[in-house]
Amino acid sequence: MAKPPAKAQKIAWELAQRIHAGEFPPGSWFLSERQLAKEYDISRGTSRRVLGMLADEGVIIRTPDGSQVCSPALSVAELLKAGHSVTLTQTAEGRVKADAFDAGGCVTATGEGPTPEQAMSGMRYLSPPQTGHAGFEQAPPPSPTS
Repeated sequence: MAKPPAKAQKIAWELAQRIHAGEFPPGSWFLSERQLAKEYDISRGTSRRVLGMLADEGVIIRTPDGSQVCSPALSVAELLKAGHSVTLTQTAEGRVKADAFDAGGCVTATGEGPTPEQAMSGMRYLSPPQTGHAGFEQAPPPSPTS
């Protein structure tokens, strides 16, 4: 399969960041192809590719009628049961970021909030675990600190 154009990748990454920042809450309706094309001044074909990339990463779910819904939040218990490790870090803005890592060290889910509880309760998959990681973000898990 051909590599997606850089513009589509950049827009998909930006939208994933907007979703994870809470601009589009879990379970809410997401932008349509037309809305996305208008907002970013791109063709419908590019819009379709961007939405496909987000769906492939598990950031949005495409419904049978062609609508998009932001992926639902995950529970930390579900992630731990699936063999992921979860770390909490504080951002420069003073917020808390929760990241889940698979055994290979790939970030598979993330969430952010003003408290650890809110960061963990809003975690969403970046990549469905059954398809492996091909995500927007990859980083080794941070080493434990005392």
